[in-house]
Amino acid sequence: MFALISLALAADTVVYSGGDVATAVSRVAALTGGAPQELRAVSVVELMAGRPPTMVSGGQLSLCSGAPASLDGVRQSLTLAEGAIKYMEFGSARAALDATIHDLSCLQVPVDPAQASRTWYLLGIVNAASGDQAASREDFRRARQFSPAMVWDENFAPNARATFDAIAAEARTATLVPLTVLPAPAEGAFRLDGRAVQLIDGHVGVSAGDHYVQVGDLAPVTLSLHVDGTTPPMLVLPSLVGPDVLSWAGDGEKRGALSAVLVSALGSEGVVYVVNPSVVWRVRLGGSAWDLVTDSGGRDTAPRPVASARPAEKPPVPMEPVPTSPVAKDRKSPVGPVLIGVGGAAGIAGGVVGVLGYSGALRAYNDAVENGTSEDDRTKYAKGGHQLTNGVIVGAVGAAVLAAGAVVTIAF
Repeated sequence: MFALISLALAADTVVYSGGDVATAVSRVAALTGGAPQELRAVSVVELMAGRPPTMVSGGQLSLCSGAPASLDGVRQSLTLAEGAIKYMEFGSARAALDATIHDLSCLQVPVDPAQASRTWYLLGIVNAASGDQAASREDFRRARQFSPAMVWDENFAPNARATFDAIAAEARTATLVPLTVLPAPAEGAFRLDGRAVQLIDGHVGVSAGDHYVQVGDLAPVTLSLHVDGTTPPMLVLPSLVGPDVLSWAGDGEKRGALSAVLVSALGSEGVVYVVNPSVVWRVRLGGSAWDLVTDSGGRDTAPRPVASARPAEKPPVPMEPVPTSPVAKDRKSPVGPVLIGVGGAAGIAGGVVGVLGYSGALRAYNDAVENGTSEDDRTKYAKGGHQLTNGVIVGAVGAAVLAAGAVVTIAF
């Protein structure tokens, strides 16, 4: 544990696929001109071992806080809640439903959509009886996620039916955001709100709010996700990360995904060198630009990383202002305006590409939901996902160039 903590705090970290750690470190040191003792190395499998799943963007994630639960326990708690509501003992009903919800989040078998839907429906009845219409509304929305075609149970008083019907209308036009799962589980090993879901290139559309995600086929791990709906959510599953993920560094469409995997383990600060069999890549955590590291022989045209993480010392600033001639004062460097123009254009282009990609993926997903998944839908969804990733990367680079241009313009 302490070794991994020190890795997270180190400025430069070497992540390699396997083999001899000394070889990986000496290789990076030789390419960068740095000292081997200034580098901290770890294999990607060791880096991810034992880590819990992580939401790196777009929401929050929570894991079971107790012992594994069973469907029988869920059923018993539901029966108690039904009986308490029948006699208008809403406090007892709420306690039983709280136990039910806790058990649902701790299941190691697939969630039963009927049980989950009934749980949240009954909680909506209890909250409506308590006068909390906002909570009741959210409960009915959650109930419909598990059972989209559910209807009102006539055994209950109709005082909350208007809210229930309003949620039914909203559910038909709900906006979905693409949830990215890294790495993508095998087919049949991913469930969303109790139902097996086929990921398309690692993506699936989800609505804003709370969801149950289960990963695995024999003893699935249950995750409680909250999707904020403003940023595309990204979920990293460390148990599925293998040495092959480092090959994503050489794929322009997958580098962002590898950055997310590294950030989930190391945070968003520091520099990482990714060592592959034939090349070494450098990326600053939290950024989007990847550099191909080369030696002093110049075997590539990519820029060589800085040898040391320490910034160069600046000369002392004069105590008195240095006089300038009128000619020198009016001389402005053209570099700043050029960078501002290029950065602004790149930012706009990235935004347009990202919006088009997101829209295309969303249309493909909605078509699949309404008419069944086709190969054409999968192709369009994957294409949209790639466009979204590329748009984000181009936009981020554009913003960095724009900021650099502003600094140069002000400084010169």
